[in-house]
Amino acid sequence: MNFQKIGSFFRGAIFLILFSICGGEVSAQHYYYFDLNYTSPDSVTTVNYQYFLGLNSDGSTLCRVRYLDPLSQEDRLVKIELLDTLGSIRNDSIRFLVSDQKPGFIIGSVDGKFFIPGVSFLKIKDSLETYYEPAAILSKNNNGTWDSVSIQSRISFSSDDILMHLDVVNAFFDKNDPFLNYLLFTNGKGLNSKQLKTKLYLIAVANTKDASIGVSTKKDLDKITSNFDLISRKAGIQYIPKVFAGNNFFKIDIEKYIKSLRPGSNDIVIFYYSGHGFRFSDDLSPYPRISLRTTFIQDLAINNLVLEDIYNSLLKKKAKVTMVLGDCCNENIGRINPVGFSLLRPRSTNEGGIRFNTDNFIKLFMPDKRLSILVGSAEKNQLSVGNPELGGFYTNFFLAELMKNLFDNNESPSWINMLSIARNNTLNQARTAICGSGRCVQRAVMSVVPPF
Repeated sequence: MNFQKIGSFFRGAIFLILFSICGGEVSAQHYYYFDLNYTSPDSVTTVNYQYFLGLNSDGSTLCRVRYLDPLSQEDRLVKIELLDTLGSIRNDSIRFLVSDQKPGFIIGSVDGKFFIPGVSFLKIKDSLETYYEPAAILSKNNNGTWDSVSIQSRISFSSDDILMHLDVVNAFFDKNDPFLNYLLFTNGKGLNSKQLKTKLYLIAVANTKDASIGVSTKKDLDKITSNFDLISRKAGIQYIPKVFAGNNFFKIDIEKYIKSLRPGSNDIVIFYYSGHGFRFSDDLSPYPRISLRTTFIQDLAINNLVLEDIYNSLLKKKAKVTMVLGDCCNENIGRINPVGFSLLRPRSTNEGGIRFNTDNFIKLFMPDKRLSILVGSAEKNQLSVGNPELGGFYTNFFLAELMKNLFDNNESPSWINMLSIARNNTLNQARTAICGSGRCVQRAVMSVVPPF
């Protein structure tokens, strides 16, 4: 690889998203360990550094560094906050994680110089997905250029097999650290006999045949159906999906199915839509209409449903949890869907994490009182952003937050908190796309009743 070229890319990079590395993050999806020797430009002393980097499917990171200070011989453990940057404003084939923050010392003092690295990533596409892999550790020279650092050894492992690498992890986290608690937490007692009778109904609607967004909506559909299938299997409850996509994408069929649905009082009903959305100028609802036409010759005024009307219809079914989520535009008819850059995300793992947290599943999907959630991925007069590699940005961040809470030891999962994080991450990622004469602004509109 031409690292001089990477350095020249970086000097013109734009800063897009700031991720908190060691704040609230206690889990990740893929992990990287680097052992390297580094000699700073103004020193003759070589120092051995060990880096631990975790990368999540939503682009958030976890990073710690351990080294022996050459002057004091003091053992030091440092946490770093990183910026995700692009190497070019024209493409996202090269990405960087760099720090513009002072390191936070967990062990040892702040005196002396500390090597804060950059990590370059290359985009990789295979037959299943697009993801990023670390390409090099970079050091910044006094003249502002970046060079690669010689790596002595490197280990890469996913969340599925991290328990096989606890010797690496223990070098960076003590026994009371939330991250180790996440790795070693024991699952809950499981569902009782009454809870095991719960059914999860998923109504998934996606305009997968649309020429402009069909590839993206197919990604969304696959993610939604597979993730809720996984959740249902881990919880041990019945999963009843109904998909309206491809040649089975008609308003009348969706309305008939919703009308015929008869969930029990302890069941879960989820409606999900990915496709074109819009609003008429006199619409009162802050939520969009979902377009259900398959050709442009069909009358859009007839072939649509208001997302809030779907929500109200499903509320009448009196399920324990009712969720309606639309990942679509909420703008006037005729606006072109913007396309943003992909996330800095790793290759997908098999099961989404290490252990399924049954206790968190019960808190989120089996509350004491009936719960209802309504989400539109964009506020009034805003467009919804995504791309063919990732799908809709909001769908990706929503699922990332949901899966983190279901495969984590977080003791206080909250729908409002999860949806707020997904909204903020979507807002940041949407800025990589152009809407009109400026960057896109996309804020989800949401309601959680009762607030939880």
